Amino acid sequence: MILVTTDTNTLLVYQQTSLCWSAQLEITPVIISRGQFQNISGVLVMLSESGELQCCYLGTEPSLFVAPPLELNSISYQDTEQELRELNNVIKEHTKAN
Repeated sequence: MILVTTDTNTLLVYQQTSLCWSAQLEITPVIISRGQFQNISGVLVMLSESGELQCCYLGTEPSLFVAPPLELNSISYQDTEQELRELNNVIKEHTKAN
């Protein structure tokens, strides 16, 4: 199980590469750990940057958040190289002007 948090305070739970669960959080955690308290296993213990500690249990109703589909575009190396050359030229011109 992989736990990921986003900048929008969304917790994403992945099993391998599949999104299994998502939930909104009240804090932005810097550390997440799974814990067990008395007879409740699977509790998520989260610590925020300001030192706030929260213990959360995901429950049975997942968030309605749906991960956006991946954009699988074929890569044109010629177009990419041309764009890189153009950007390098812009950077050189800007550097010379300053």
